Amino acid sequence: MVANGVLRPSDQDAVRGELRRLRGRTAFPVLFGGVVEEGQLTLSGFVGTRSTVLP
Repeated sequence: MVANGVLRPSDQDAVRGELRRLRGRTAFPVLFGGVVEEGQLTLSGFVGTRSTVLP
């Protein structure tokens, strides 16, 4: 995606990258996030959901 001649990651890639960064810097066992489009949030990034923490 090119905006004003500057390359930037897709919103989905940015969400996944930020979740990975937060996982390494926080003690939260589960993180999730997503992108808001047209007023609708779609959860698309998950970290820690495949673990023994969740029953």
